[in-house]
Amino acid sequence: MRTKRLASQKSEDEVDGVLNKTIVLFRFLIEKDVFERYYNGHLAKRLISSRSVSDDAERNMLAKFKIEAGAAFTKAAEGMMKDIKISEDTVVEYKRYQERQLVVRLLFLARRARAEFAPQSQKAPFEMSTIVCGSNFWPIQNKDAACVLPAVLLKGIDAFRKFYDTKHSGRILTFRSEHGSVEVKVKFRDRSHELTISTHAMVVLALFEGLAEDEMLSYAVRSLLGLTSSPADPRSAAQDIAKVTGMVRTELGRTLQTLACAKYKVLTKTPKGRDVDDTDQFSFNSGFSCALAKIKIQTVANKVETAEESKETSEKVTKGRDQLCEVRSLRTSLRNGSS
Repeated sequence: MRTKRLASQKSEDEVDGVLNKTIVLFRFLIEKDVFERYYNGHLAKRLISSRSVSDDAERNMLAKFKIEAGAAFTKAAEGMMKDIKISEDTVVEYKRYQERQLVVRLLFLARRARAEFAPQSQKAPFEMSTIVCGSNFWPIQNKDAACVLPAVLLKGIDAFRKFYDTKHSGRILTFRSEHGSVEVKVKFRDRSHELTISTHAMVVLALFEGLAEDEMLSYAVRSLLGLTSSPADPRSAAQDIAKVTGMVRTELGRTLQTLACAKYKVLTKTPKGRDVDDTDQFSFNSGFSCALAKIKIQTVANKVETAEESKETSEKVTKGRDQLCEVRSLRTSLRNGSS
């Protein structure tokens, strides 16, 4: 469904007509539960990355699915849409909370020191917007996508967690950095650019801060490759990107490919090529230039579903079917017992 094109080029009636055609195709599907699983997955990606141009089109589509397949079919999708709205309100409350905390801190310092100081020095190092996703609705895979985050990000996460605990006791927040994005200002040789990149891309890019232009970092942990750093080799195990970031192989490969092999090459890969290998080395591309002041660098996506992801989807669909069969069997037994 090409929502972006519909929202920008078609009228409301035309959009509704296309959605109705989608429902006609939907009626021909046999395994609607499989379609539901994939639809919710793509919807979650659109909502998290703010790529859903028209919320009204999303809600209209869900309303038509609900009429056609029942309330259970759209329960998870409607829950995700509700979480987005609640998260927007939470972000507003969090900003007010930070402002109140800043005022309290300034008053405390004024009474204690009785000295002039710049209020801006007490501001948070960055603005943070979060989406709180309920584990009951969002089809976020519980795969290992850990990443060693910089201290400045951990400080912001801890601040939000403390705020959230004041509103909801007993809830456990797990921050999924692989779904986040960051706006960061990067200074190159000729000019600075504001880059919108994934959180993991920012973690990798931050490793090159303060390095010389010709200084390189290796991709993989050298011990895993059966290599050791000789005394003459200026690189050490700490300079292996895989070890420092703690990312899994696939996630780190996609991240490096995004920064060094895609349209905007803010890193230089040696040797050159479109794929990332364990023996590759990377350096900061200080000569990077672009006419745009603000650049959004999309993470290179997996073009096809992996065998592991396909297996997980099939298992979840099968589990859902088994649970539905058990519920129907229980209802039948209760009816027979009552009769």
